[in-house]
Amino acid sequence: MSMTHVGDAISEAFGGGSDDDDDPADVGTLPEGIDALYEFDDMPVVDVTARITRAGDGLSESMKTNGVQLVHHIGDVVDHGVRDRLVKVTHEPHPKIDGALRRVEVWHAQTVTELSAGTTAALRDQERRNEIARESAKGVQRIPGTEDA
Repeated sequence: MSMTHVGDAISEAFGGGSDDDDDPADVGTLPEGIDALYEFDDMPVVDVTARITRAGDGLSESMKTNGVQLVHHIGDVVDHGVRDRLVKVTHEPHPKIDGALRRVEVWHAQTVTELSAGTTAALRDQERRNEIARESAKGVQRIPGTEDA
């Protein structure tokens, strides 16, 4: 599969695309089923990962409520919302795909808060829809009535 350059795709989508031979060199092929998000230094970027730093202090501070420390117990599962600020972006060699890159975003946590039951339920519903969509893209077919299983 040939790489599509992001700039070319944008130009083509919005008009002004060109058939000139001044396009960047084709960087080669990727494994079956892997698509590039975009190119950086003539190499395909195939995924993104995030590192969130400074979350500990914000979480500790946000758990104080009216001078009372909320206490969680081992095994508790709690959903938190984190407000972050993007502070750095790098591109590193992909650990599993030769010749490809991974975008690494470094975020500094600004604030952290425990999410309400309603927000948590909505997140779970969205996670489930995402899982079904990923399976469908891989050709998995579900037996009707088992969507919630």
